[in-house]
Amino acid sequence: MKNEKNLKKISAILALMAIPTAALAGCTQGSDNPSNVITPPSTVQTTDQNNTADQSMSATVIDQMTTQQTSMEQNTSMGDGSTSGLSMETTSTTPTASSTTSTYKDGTYSATGYYTSPAGQEHIDVSLTLKNDVVTASTVTAGAKMAISVNMQKMFIDNYKQYVDGKNIDDLNLTQVSGSSLTPGGFNDAVAKIKAEAKA
Repeated sequence: MKNEKNLKKISAILALMAIPTAALAGCTQGSDNPSNVITPPSTVQTTDQNNTADQSMSATVIDQMTTQQTSMEQNTSMGDGSTSGLSMETTSTTPTASSTTSTYKDGTYSATGYYTSPAGQEHIDVSLTLKNDVVTASTVTAGAKMAISVNMQKMFIDNYKQYVDGKNIDDLNLTQVSGSSLTPGGFNDAVAKIKAEAKA
């Protein structure tokens, strides 16, 4: 009987000793199951996500800065007509030549010119129209009495306009026109009188 009690105690002790062993065995077997293995979170994936987020934020900030700069330039160039330093345009003006002051007043003037011929004193009547000191129109009327002087004045009247019309009155100084050398002197005398009258 005593031996049987001792065997029961030993069996109970062995049974108690077997429980942690089984539990340990169970944990060991469970470790072979991939579903029971706890895998730490992937640090690589997290790093990639952070890099992507940083790049996205940088692109957004650059876009906002570009938009603000463009808006500022438009407001600067359109607001009050002034321009920024980057878009400023300089303009230069070419000075215009001042109008030349006329020496003689515009208008139509008439005078009688005298000259001396072999037959005696003769004269011609001259009319000039001036515009900015230029002769725009002219007429000459014969006033000779002697036959030879009448012919010479006619030759002058038929050919003088090419030397007078369109010319500055200060440039008029006729000497000989179509063989007539004395009649131009009477014409020059009449022009001198017209200049004195038209002097501005």
